[in-house]
Amino acid sequence: MRLLLVEDDLDLAALLRLVLGQAGFEVSLTDRVEGVVGHARAVEAVVTDGALLDGTADDVLAALAADPVTCSLPVVVCSVRPDAVVHPQVVGRLRKPLDAVHLGVQLRELLADPAGADAPTPATWSTAAAAPDPADATDVHDRPAAPDPPAAPVASASPETAAAPEAVCLRQRGLQELEVRARMIGDAGAAVLCGDLDDQLREQARVAAHRSIGLAGALGELDLAAPGRRAEQLLLEPRALRIADAVLLCQVAAELEDGARSRVETAPERDARGQRAVAGGRVAIVDDDDVLVALVRRRLELAGLEVLAYGHGGEALRELRTGDPMPDVLLLDIDLPGLNGLAVLEGLAAAGALIQLRVVLATVHDNDAELARARAVAADLDHLPKPYDLDRLLELVAARSRS
Repeated sequence: MRLLLVEDDLDLAALLRLVLGQAGFEVSLTDRVEGVVGHARAVEAVVTDGALLDGTADDVLAALAADPVTCSLPVVVCSVRPDAVVHPQVVGRLRKPLDAVHLGVQLRELLADPAGADAPTPATWSTAAAAPDPADATDVHDRPAAPDPPAAPVASASPETAAAPEAVCLRQRGLQELEVRARMIGDAGAAVLCGDLDDQLREQARVAAHRSIGLAGALGELDLAAPGRRAEQLLLEPRALRIADAVLLCQVAAELEDGARSRVETAPERDARGQRAVAGGRVAIVDDDDVLVALVRRRLELAGLEVLAYGHGGEALRELRTGDPMPDVLLLDIDLPGLNGLAVLEGLAAAGALIQLRVVLATVHDNDAELARARAVAADLDHLPKPYDLDRLLELVAARSRS
């Protein structure tokens, strides 16, 4: 069987290629999301790591699903937390650290009967298994036996119970994304040490650090915002970075990555259970961090709010200035690509769309000039500094929606 292994740890990738080659697989390698479809068109299955140089397993799956040649390929997720990835093409999961002795047998078992969108939950293999028998698997999901006869109807799960797996999945995705952003910060530090940090890599690291601040807050892990804040402050300084700066970047990257990884198995800090319902409210979120938006959207929707989300300022301005539908509250990030939050506010004001719209401005930096400019066009404005706590956000939105 021809396999594509997507793994950015090159030493591990070389070892796995050797082991799987000895087991009869023909293995090709890539270490990133970019170009994965081209490689995948020549294979029969894909094995992907969870966190890569330029993205995650979710990005790999999205790319494969968008291509008519690779959209039906079976995929095995190989990660320290493979259960965080949910997608119809995933037929199995391997939990790191891997069992190299039984890896070939495990893959053959997982790929023997590729699961479709309506198939049972894919199997998860753990290195805790002493032999390559699915009955010995100790992780969350074992491959099911033959289906039982249909059971009698049972009462539907409560919304809170049904939401619990989604909460865990979103939390794991968020923590995984923090690890990816930490690596980008660390890459900038390594580039300084090697003397080849260019402006593009520096800006990518700054954006990663900036976004990690808000994401840490949405995850309820406010202490994980501190490393990102230190990294961004350093990367914003208008000077060339020195060796001491590189050491600091590597340190804060390790602090952020280790902190995120150590919390992946913990339950969500806070769920939406017990929150007050807000009947009939509509909130528009304008933020380019899709992982943060997913966390915020879930909390607001479980509280009974309708949520509109926009990833770009231009898109938000185009849709919102028509007033159809007009939200009750606008949660607006300042640092947006292209048209920033202040320009969005000014455009909405010019269109007369702020008359009944209450604005919550989310910013990482306490910039008095920016706030003054925002308040000049939106008198009914609240400032919510990032990282913000989702409970605090919900209280603010609830009060705004009712007033």
